[in-house]
Amino acid sequence: MNTGSKLNHIAVLILTYNEEDNIERTLQALDEFSEIIIVDSISTDKTQEIANRFINVRVVERPFDNLMNQWNFGHLLTNRNWILSLDADYRVSAELIKEIKETDLHLDAYYAPFRYCIQGTPLRGSTLPPRPVLYDKRKCSYLQDGHAQLLQIPGKSESFKNPIYHDDRKSLHRWLMSQNNYADQEIHKLVHEKQNAEGADRLRMKTILSPFFVFIYTLVIKGSLLNGRKGVYYALQRMYAELLFLLKRLDDRIMNTAQKKSD
Repeated sequence: MNTGSKLNHIAVLILTYNEEDNIERTLQALDEFSEIIIVDSISTDKTQEIANRFINVRVVERPFDNLMNQWNFGHLLTNRNWILSLDADYRVSAELIKEIKETDLHLDAYYAPFRYCIQGTPLRGSTLPPRPVLYDKRKCSYLQDGHAQLLQIPGKSESFKNPIYHDDRKSLHRWLMSQNNYADQEIHKLVHEKQNAEGADRLRMKTILSPFFVFIYTLVIKGSLLNGRKGVYYALQRMYAELLFLLKRLDDRIMNTAQKKSD
Protein backbone atom coordinates (compact mmCIF):
# COMPACT_ATOMS: atom_id res chain seq x y z
CA MET A 1 0.00 0.00 0.00
CA ASN A 2 1.52 3.33 -1.00
CA THR A 3 1.53 6.21 1.46
CA GLY A 4 -1.06 8.24 -0.42
CA SER A 5 -3.66 5.46 -0.60
CA LYS A 6 -3.22 4.60 3.07
CA LEU A 7 -5.29 7.62 4.11
CA ASN A 8 -8.13 6.31 1.93
CA HIS A 9 -8.50 3.40 4.35
CA ILE A 10 -9.05 5.80 7.27
CA ALA A 11 -12.27 7.60 8.20
CA VAL A 12 -11.89 10.67 10.41
CA LEU A 13 -14.55 10.76 13.13
CA ILE A 14 -15.27 13.98 15.06
CA LEU A 15 -17.89 14.71 17.73
CA THR A 16 -19.27 18.25 17.89
CA TYR A 17 -21.63 20.46 19.82
CA ASN A 18 -21.44 24.23 19.30
CA GLU A 19 -17.85 24.19 18.07
CA GLU A 20 -17.91 27.17 15.68
CA ASP A 21 -14.82 28.57 17.41
CA ASN A 22 -12.76 25.48 16.56
CA ILE A 23 -14.16 23.29 13.80
CA GLU A 24 -12.87 25.18 10.74
CA ARG A 25 -9.28 25.11 12.00
CA THR A 26 -9.57 21.40 12.77
CA LEU A 27 -10.97 20.51 9.33
CA GLN A 28 -8.44 22.62 7.42
CA ALA A 29 -5.66 20.36 8.69
CA LEU A 30 -7.45 17.25 7.37
CA ASP A 31 -7.71 18.05 3.66
CA GLU A 32 -5.76 14.90 2.69
CA PHE A 33 -8.47 12.63 4.12
CA SER A 34 -11.30 11.76 1.74
CA GLU A 35 -13.89 10.85 4.41
CA ILE A 36 -14.58 12.93 7.50
CA ILE A 37 -17.70 12.14 9.53
CA ILE A 38 -19.02 14.60 12.09
CA VAL A 39 -21.51 13.31 14.65
CA ASP A 40 -23.15 16.52 15.78
CA SER A 41 -25.22 16.73 18.96
CA ILE A 42 -27.65 19.17 17.27
CA SER A 43 -25.53 22.33 17.52
CA THR A 44 -27.31 25.69 17.75
CA ASP A 45 -24.42 27.78 16.42
CA LYS A 46 -22.65 27.73 13.03
CA THR A 47 -20.84 24.40 13.53
CA GLN A 48 -22.77 22.54 10.84
CA GLU A 49 -22.71 25.48 8.43
CA ILE A 50 -18.92 25.68 8.66
CA ALA A 51 -18.42 21.91 8.40
CA ASN A 52 -20.62 21.64 5.30
CA ARG A 53 -18.27 23.97 3.41
CA PHE A 54 -15.74 21.11 3.21
CA ILE A 55 -16.35 18.64 0.39
CA ASN A 56 -14.82 15.71 2.30
CA VAL A 57 -17.09 16.20 5.34
CA ARG A 58 -20.44 14.56 6.11
CA VAL A 59 -22.48 15.79 9.09
CA VAL A 60 -24.86 13.41 10.87
CA GLU A 61 -27.01 14.60 13.75
CA ARG A 62 -27.53 12.49 16.86
CA PRO A 63 -28.98 13.78 20.15
CA PHE A 64 -26.32 13.46 22.85
CA ASP A 65 -26.75 10.85 25.57
CA ASN A 66 -23.13 9.96 26.36
CA LEU A 67 -19.74 9.89 24.67
CA MET A 68 -19.59 6.12 24.46
CA ASN A 69 -22.74 5.94 22.35
CA GLN A 70 -21.74 8.90 20.18
CA TRP A 71 -18.41 7.35 19.23
CA ASN A 72 -19.77 3.84 18.71
CA PHE A 73 -22.60 5.26 16.58
CA GLY A 74 -19.99 6.96 14.44
CA HIS A 75 -18.38 3.58 13.74
CA LEU A 76 -21.58 2.52 11.96
CA LEU A 77 -21.44 5.43 9.51
CA THR A 78 -18.42 4.28 7.52
CA ASN A 79 -17.34 1.12 5.70
CA ARG A 80 -13.70 1.88 6.41
CA ASN A 81 -12.08 -0.16 9.14
CA TRP A 82 -9.63 2.42 10.46
CA ILE A 83 -10.85 5.38 12.52
CA LEU A 84 -8.98 8.58 13.32
CA SER A 85 -10.99 9.87 16.28
CA LEU A 86 -10.70 13.56 17.09
CA ASP A 87 -12.32 16.14 19.30
CA ALA A 88 -13.42 19.29 17.51
CA ASP A 89 -10.63 21.31 19.14
CA TYR A 90 -7.81 18.99 18.01
CA ARG A 91 -5.47 20.12 15.24
CA VAL A 92 -3.57 17.27 13.61
CA SER A 93 -0.01 18.26 12.77
CA ALA A 94 1.33 17.80 9.24
CA GLU A 95 4.16 15.78 10.75
CA LEU A 96 1.68 13.35 12.32
CA ILE A 97 -0.17 12.88 9.03
CA LYS A 98 3.15 12.11 7.35
CA GLU A 99 3.94 9.60 10.10
CA ILE A 100 0.55 7.91 9.63
CA LYS A 101 1.27 7.56 5.91
CA GLU A 102 4.58 5.88 6.67
CA THR A 103 3.26 3.51 9.34
CA ASP A 104 2.40 -0.10 8.57
CA LEU A 105 -1.01 -0.26 10.25
CA HIS A 106 -0.82 -3.76 11.68
CA LEU A 107 -1.59 -3.18 15.37
CA ASP A 108 -4.99 -2.59 16.98
CA ALA A 109 -4.44 1.06 17.89
CA TYR A 110 -1.99 3.94 17.83
CA TYR A 111 -1.61 6.69 20.43
CA ALA A 112 -0.60 10.29 19.80
CA PRO A 113 1.06 12.72 22.21
CA PHE A 114 -0.64 16.06 22.86
CA ARG A 115 0.58 19.62 22.99
CA TYR A 116 -1.82 21.97 24.72
CA CYS A 117 -2.30 25.39 23.15
CA ILE A 118 -3.46 28.69 24.58
CA GLN A 119 -4.89 30.82 21.76
CA GLY A 120 -2.83 28.89 19.22
CA THR A 121 0.47 28.94 21.14
CA PRO A 122 1.74 25.41 21.93
CA LEU A 123 2.90 25.12 25.54
CA ARG A 124 6.19 23.52 26.48
CA GLY A 125 4.48 21.02 28.73
CA SER A 126 0.97 19.97 29.65
CA THR A 127 -0.77 17.42 31.83
CA LEU A 128 -2.54 15.75 28.92
CA PRO A 129 -1.51 12.10 28.47
CA PRO A 130 -1.23 10.45 25.04
CA ARG A 131 -4.59 9.27 23.71
CA PRO A 132 -5.44 6.44 21.29
CA VAL A 133 -6.53 8.30 18.18
CA LEU A 134 -6.09 5.81 15.31
CA TYR A 135 -7.55 2.34 15.69
CA ASP A 136 -9.16 -0.62 13.96
CA LYS A 137 -12.91 -0.39 14.69
CA ARG A 138 -13.31 -4.13 14.08
CA LYS A 139 -11.30 -4.74 17.25
CA CYS A 140 -11.83 -1.62 19.38
CA SER A 141 -14.93 0.01 20.88
CA TYR A 142 -15.71 2.65 23.50
CA LEU A 143 -16.85 2.52 27.12
CA GLN A 144 -17.96 5.49 29.23
CA ASP A 145 -15.33 6.53 31.80
CA GLY A 146 -16.35 9.44 34.01
CA HIS A 147 -16.69 12.57 31.89
CA ALA A 148 -14.65 11.01 29.08
CA GLN A 149 -14.58 7.83 27.05
CA LEU A 150 -12.36 4.78 27.27
CA LEU A 151 -11.33 2.93 24.13
CA GLN A 152 -11.07 -0.80 24.71
CA ILE A 153 -7.99 -2.10 22.92
CA PRO A 154 -7.80 -5.90 23.10
CA GLY A 155 -4.45 -6.29 21.34
CA LYS A 156 -1.20 -4.43 20.82
CA SER A 157 -0.74 -0.70 20.40
CA GLU A 158 2.09 1.79 20.07
CA SER A 159 2.55 5.55 20.04
CA PHE A 160 3.31 7.98 17.25
CA LYS A 161 6.16 10.43 17.81
CA ASN A 162 4.45 13.53 16.40
CA PRO A 163 1.71 15.39 18.24
CA ILE A 164 -1.86 16.48 18.00
CA TYR A 165 -2.44 20.05 19.17
CA HIS A 166 -5.25 20.62 21.67
CA ASP A 167 -6.26 24.12 20.55
CA ASP A 168 -9.58 25.05 22.16
CA ARG A 169 -10.51 28.69 21.59
CA LYS A 170 -13.96 28.77 23.12
CA SER A 171 -14.70 31.43 25.74
CA LEU A 172 -13.61 31.15 29.36
CA HIS A 173 -17.30 31.10 30.34
CA ARG A 174 -17.87 28.00 28.21
CA TRP A 175 -14.74 26.37 29.65
CA LEU A 176 -15.92 27.00 33.22
CA MET A 177 -19.31 25.45 32.48
CA SER A 178 -17.62 22.39 31.00
CA GLN A 179 -15.38 21.95 34.04
CA ASN A 180 -18.40 22.02 36.32
CA ASN A 181 -20.01 19.21 34.34
CA TYR A 182 -16.76 17.24 34.22
CA ALA A 183 -16.33 17.49 38.00
CA ASP A 184 -19.89 16.23 38.58
CA GLN A 185 -19.24 13.22 36.35
CA GLU A 186 -15.94 12.44 38.04
CA ILE A 187 -17.62 12.57 41.48
CA HIS A 188 -20.28 10.18 40.22
CA LYS A 189 -17.61 7.82 38.89
CA LEU A 190 -15.20 7.84 41.84
CA VAL A 191 -17.57 8.44 44.77
CA HIS A 192 -21.06 7.24 43.91
CA GLU A 193 -20.13 4.32 41.67
CA LYS A 194 -17.07 3.64 43.85
CA GLN A 195 -14.86 2.74 40.90
CA ASN A 196 -11.29 1.88 41.88
CA ALA A 197 -9.13 4.99 41.90
CA GLU A 198 -5.71 4.49 40.39
CA GLY A 199 -2.69 6.72 39.83
CA ALA A 200 -3.57 10.42 39.99
CA ASP A 201 -7.19 9.65 40.91
CA ARG A 202 -6.03 7.86 44.04
CA LEU A 203 -4.11 10.96 45.12
CA ARG A 204 -7.13 13.14 44.38
CA MET A 205 -9.26 11.04 46.73
CA LYS A 206 -6.71 10.99 49.57
CA THR A 207 -5.59 14.61 50.00
CA ILE A 208 -6.91 18.16 49.97
CA LEU A 209 -3.59 19.41 48.59
CA SER A 210 -4.11 18.11 45.06
CA PRO A 211 -4.95 21.56 43.55
CA PHE A 212 -1.64 22.91 44.88
CA PHE A 213 0.26 19.87 43.60
CA VAL A 214 -1.32 20.20 40.15
CA PHE A 215 -0.40 23.89 39.94
CA ILE A 216 3.26 23.29 40.85
CA TYR A 217 3.50 20.18 38.67
CA THR A 218 2.13 22.02 35.62
CA LEU A 219 4.03 25.26 36.15
CA VAL A 220 7.43 23.94 37.22
CA ILE A 221 7.84 20.24 36.46
CA LYS A 222 6.03 20.32 33.10
CA GLY A 223 7.59 23.70 32.33
CA SER A 224 4.57 25.83 31.43
CA LEU A 225 6.19 28.69 33.35
CA LEU A 226 8.53 29.08 30.38
CA ASN A 227 5.53 30.14 28.27
CA GLY A 228 4.97 33.25 30.38
CA ARG A 229 1.42 34.47 30.93
CA LYS A 230 -0.12 31.74 28.77
CA GLY A 231 1.73 29.06 30.72
CA VAL A 232 0.58 30.52 34.05
CA TYR A 233 -2.95 30.73 32.66
CA TYR A 234 -2.87 27.04 31.79
CA ALA A 235 -1.51 26.09 35.23
CA LEU A 236 -4.32 28.09 36.86
CA GLN A 237 -6.84 26.31 34.64
CA ARG A 238 -5.60 22.93 35.81
CA MET A 239 -5.57 24.06 39.45
CA TYR A 240 -9.11 25.41 39.15
CA ALA A 241 -10.38 22.14 37.68
CA GLU A 242 -8.77 20.21 40.52
CA LEU A 243 -10.08 22.65 43.16
CA LEU A 244 -13.59 22.32 41.76
CA PHE A 245 -13.37 18.54 42.01
CA LEU A 246 -12.11 18.84 45.61
CA LEU A 247 -14.94 21.20 46.61
CA LYS A 248 -17.55 18.88 45.13
CA ARG A 249 -15.97 15.88 46.85
CA LEU A 250 -16.01 17.63 50.24
CA ASP A 251 -19.54 18.94 49.67
CA ASP A 252 -20.73 15.44 48.84
CA ARG A 253 -19.16 14.08 52.03
CA ILE A 254 -20.59 16.87 54.21
CA MET A 255 -24.07 16.48 52.76
CA ASN A 256 -23.99 12.70 53.23
CA THR A 257 -22.88 13.09 56.86
CA ALA A 258 -25.68 15.59 57.52
CA GLN A 259 -28.20 13.25 55.89
CA LYS A 260 -27.12 10.32 58.05
CA LYS A 261 -27.45 12.41 61.20
CA SER A 262 -30.93 13.56 60.25
CA ASP A 263 -31.97 9.95 59.62
